[in-house]
Amino acid sequence: MATSDSYGWDFHFTLSDECRFIDIKGPPGIDLKINHEKDGMKSVREFIVKLQSFTEEEALEEARIQAKTLVDILAVLSAKHLGYNLAGYRIYDPNRINKIGSSGGKVGASVIIKYDNESPEPVDLSQGKIVQLIKTFKPVGKIRSLVDRLSHANDGLEAARNKLYEVMIRDFYLAIADKPEATKYEPLRNVLSHHEQIKLDTLKKLKDNFGEDYFDLPDDKFDHRSSKNIKNLEIEANKLMKLAMEDIHRELQK
Repeated sequence: MATSDSYGWDFHFTLSDECRFIDIKGPPGIDLKINHEKDGMKSVREFIVKLQSFTEEEALEEARIQAKTLVDILAVLSAKHLGYNLAGYRIYDPNRINKIGSSGGKVGASVIIKYDNESPEPVDLSQGKIVQLIKTFKPVGKIRSLVDRLSHANDGLEAARNKLYEVMIRDFYLAIADKPEATKYEPLRNVLSHHEQIKLDTLKKLKDNFGEDYFDLPDDKFDHRSSKNIKNLEIEANKLMKLAMEDIHRELQK
């Protein structure tokens, strides 16, 4: 909403961890603080959302929405969970380019340990669908769906870092729920989300999809302490994560 009566705003965000790429180009209106590493890689730990608005409340809401989607995209592309902090902001008259005031503030962020993954391909966030995802204030339809899937994938990556296999299955299922590949995991996700006795139709689907004795199901209930179940949940959680991440990557490249 750029007019002569609106102010310019720079919102400075920091990531909970650095993400590394062979090369990366940021989206319009967002300044990625790119560090050039000795090994030739480029890393990002900070970014500034630049926009114009009449009010602080309106500007802050839009900046947080853009930051959330950008961070979810960076998480998927770098294969690691990322949180973020709002470190501060400045307001200025875009016609005079003078700083009028500044303030600081923080939003919740997750403290995490770095993965060893890094992007094997150059990343360009300045084109097509990625810009639409970040810049659409109130997305609908397929864009809304992909924004939600990115958020679930970022949450799933946090669960993966902490080896929370049940949480991984729930989040990565939601990241791919509208895809045919998710059909196999629907009964498992339902079983893990509800701790009562498994319904007969769900039990049948679970056994049909994974095998009669794949999980320990005493009295038609999922045994969350069974070592066999924990081992097989790890296997299936990692398979589902791979499916979801590959599918979202394809969607981002369209």
